[in-house]
Amino acid sequence: MSETTTQYEAGEERQYRFGGYLWLVFAVAIAGYLLPIAVERVPRIESHIGSSFAPALEYAYQTNGEDADVVIFGDSAAMIDLDPVAISHSLGMKVINLPNTGSSLPIVGENMLRHYLAHNKPPRLIVLYLSVGDLNYSHQAAIPKVYEGEEMLASHGTLADLAAFGRKRPLDLMLFPLRFYSVAPMTGLQSVILHNATTADIRTAQGRFDPMLHHGSLTSEPCSLGAPAAYPMTAAQEFLARYATAQTSVMAYLSPIPDCVDAAKVTGQSFAAISADPPLVMPRGDFKYDPTLAHLQPPAVPEATAHLTEAIRHKLGM
Repeated sequence: MSETTTQYEAGEERQYRFGGYLWLVFAVAIAGYLLPIAVERVPRIESHIGSSFAPALEYAYQTNGEDADVVIFGDSAAMIDLDPVAISHSLGMKVINLPNTGSSLPIVGENMLRHYLAHNKPPRLIVLYLSVGDLNYSHQAAIPKVYEGEEMLASHGTLADLAAFGRKRPLDLMLFPLRFYSVAPMTGLQSVILHNATTADIRTAQGRFDPMLHHGSLTSEPCSLGAPAAYPMTAAQEFLARYATAQTSVMAYLSPIPDCVDAAKVTGQSFAAISADPPLVMPRGDFKYDPTLAHLQPPAVPEATAHLTEAIRHKLGM
């Protein structure tokens, strides 16, 4: 065999090995990219490695056999601002909240409520509890934190749900694995070190969860709600029409707002299209300092809870 032939065969062997390495790297990259979706399908994994709201969002899918008389469904204001246990005691009936957030609602929609209704007796009443900015949740184009909804969709959504999300938001679907790797390790470590609330804790609280306990209050400085001339509420109208049945009444309720400079611009609007009263105005010091201006500090929760309790009592003719 000539030296030229030997060199040629050696070069071919190097190319073959290099090609094999490339395929190995490609296969590992694809596996690593798809791994987050596989991990998300592990039952109840979100309670340990999900975003800060994940344990509460996960609880909404673990409500089989709850058979509540009143089911509250809405955004994070419902999860933070209300005490379902206190409402239950006051009304003498079982009341639970199915936790959700304003960021996850446009992505998972009403999947949690549909899951609940498929595995429980029909409730007497469903309360759609939303901040005014989320009344059109299913028609929002801009979503500030898509990961909260994506993780629930990956955990509990069907292939059809994932495909629909991919058609609507292809870039977000492609970026989900990268977001998973940026969130899961840190939240998993925090869960172990800080002993964060678990889904079991949230079940005991009947769906109440406040991951923002350490947020400061709004200051005495003037604040603005950025109120538009009219809040779109098509999604809320569709919700009321979709879930009202002979067995189940449905009502919309607006979460309290702080006494900002434009609060009257909100309360002066008509919410007759969803048969709702304007939101209760509470002192700005009762609210957490966060961009939504929709979450109450713990000492203010009893007042908001009592206000909703009376609205439920009236709706049920009690």
